[in-house]
Amino acid sequence: MGVKTVTELEIKQKVTRAGMCCFNYAGQVLLVSGKDKPSEWLLPKGHIEEGEESYEAAEREVREEAGVRALANPTMPVGYTIHNQGEEAIVTEWWIGLAQQRVAPSLELRQICWTSQVLALKALTYPEQRDVLRTALCHPEIDIDTDGDR
Repeated sequence: MGVKTVTELEIKQKVTRAGMCCFNYAGQVLLVSGKDKPSEWLLPKGHIEEGEESYEAAEREVREEAGVRALANPTMPVGYTIHNQGEEAIVTEWWIGLAQQRVAPSLELRQICWTSQVLALKALTYPEQRDVLRTALCHPEIDIDTDGDR
């Protein structure tokens, strides 16, 4: 039996969730506590709503989970994670974002934490999210619209 390779286009077509490695101007990383498991520390992520682009969903999830307005560079996703949930493969597309401002308390009543990159790597509960953060930290410098034009 041969190994089946999957193209990026095939993965992109299966994306149902979006998440963000959100940084502030001091270079700290935003973590949120788990909704059902408050002892877990996670990167913000969630479902993509109908008519929404993946990066827009990532921005919305940061706003809902952390009460932070953040902007992603829509041309530079970090990558994908695939999580098996029963028979279904959950594909999340990840983005890098820059926090613009705190807009409200978390709509989901989660704890939030701004922490150093090193401590974020230690605190993240799931290895695949640590890998996403490592990839984001190695990403070339990105141009995020900080003027709030969109």
